[in-house]
Amino acid sequence: MIKNIKDKHVYLFFMYFSICLSFLILFIGNWKLPAEFTVLGWMYAGVFVLSILFMKNQFSLKMIILFFLLFEIILFSYSEFSGHFSSIVIGDYGSDETRYHIPHALNLNSFSERVEYAFSTHVQNGRFTHILLSLYISLIQGFSETLVTGGDIFKISFIFNVLISVVTIITTYKAAMIYYGNISLARRSVWFLALNPVFIGMAGSAKKEPILFFAISLFILFIVKGHWKNAYLLVFSSFIIILDRMYTLPILIMTYIFYRKISIKKIFLIIVTVLFLIEIAIGFDRLIYKYNDHVSGMISLKGSLLPGHNLFYDLIRVVFGPSFTRDFSYDISSLSFGNSILTIILYPMMYYKAFFFQKGLSKSILFLFLFVLFLIPFQSTFKILMITILGAFFLEHISFVKYNYNEKLQQLGKPKHKDNATMLIIENINNDVTKN
Repeated sequence: MIKNIKDKHVYLFFMYFSICLSFLILFIGNWKLPAEFTVLGWMYAGVFVLSILFMKNQFSLKMIILFFLLFEIILFSYSEFSGHFSSIVIGDYGSDETRYHIPHALNLNSFSERVEYAFSTHVQNGRFTHILLSLYISLIQGFSETLVTGGDIFKISFIFNVLISVVTIITTYKAAMIYYGNISLARRSVWFLALNPVFIGMAGSAKKEPILFFAISLFILFIVKGHWKNAYLLVFSSFIIILDRMYTLPILIMTYIFYRKISIKKIFLIIVTVLFLIEIAIGFDRLIYKYNDHVSGMISLKGSLLPGHNLFYDLIRVVFGPSFTRDFSYDISSLSFGNSILTIILYPMMYYKAFFFQKGLSKSILFLFLFVLFLIPFQSTFKILMITILGAFFLEHISFVKYNYNEKLQQLGKPKHKDNATMLIIENINNDVTKN
């Protein structure tokens, strides 16, 4: 039994079994969602959690990407055959894509409009995503003479955003190899990200989450590389984050400051730069107004199992959310988000451990916890997104399987480690891509 619980093929079998059986049940049931479908979703998430805690041998980067793509093909097939794509109506308030993202993207038809929109202060979140969606729409219009439908936009967004997510997986792997200097730890990091129910559910969506995952992975890669010659990673990732979800940036900046232990002068320069970008991008008055409006709106929501905005209930929300931000039955039946098992077992474990393990990138989990607790406890989507990708660099603190890694490789920014360590990592990455 002990041997089997560490066997990677056992976990993969049960994860694929749950997904394939779910697809079969949907097909037999004429694409309706029976109770068994929810149980199988719990089964996938439960097996995934066990794999993080106990799986010893890890799959290669190439195989993990293959598994991820197969899961996404299954999800695309379900959306196509169930009629989900054909039923999408632009402007429908049933989802963020149809209500908010796509309508904004449809208004951007030229290069000048996209540039002007990028620096507009009228839209707070999702500007980069809207510009990206507008390019997808232009691509459809270039190959089709018929009217573009919501289903067409969902399909092309799914395809291109999944490809962006593959780049995110590769970027995370490179960052993990530099951070740990160990192939097994790097593989486990991308296994956690790529086959995470949250990532799988969001990777092909027409929302801002796929591009935010990508931007955050670039920022983390810059942090672990540590050289300002790689500042293009910082600039590009920050640009995306500022346009799409500005309040992601403080956590990443704090992680960089404490990870690199930079001087007071540089800290001051970074703070001034960030404040300047915030003022340019949206303005402080509007930012404070939108924040207060958001808090008031979330407090007024009906159906929450917890009372209003106070520290005790917010603490419960942050640790166990999104299970307590709205009716619990909604969360346990939501396979696409797949949060139930993760948010009541794995993610609370990370928050708890974050108070005891604060070396390297582990600080980011603590920063995330405190940031969400005191500022935006109702923002469950943001919190889940952040801990999904930051958690990939925290697994050695919660897994029962331990690997040895060279802590000196975490300081690649210092010249005395640079050459030999970098050559070792490049060699390991190349070997991992070519091996199963």
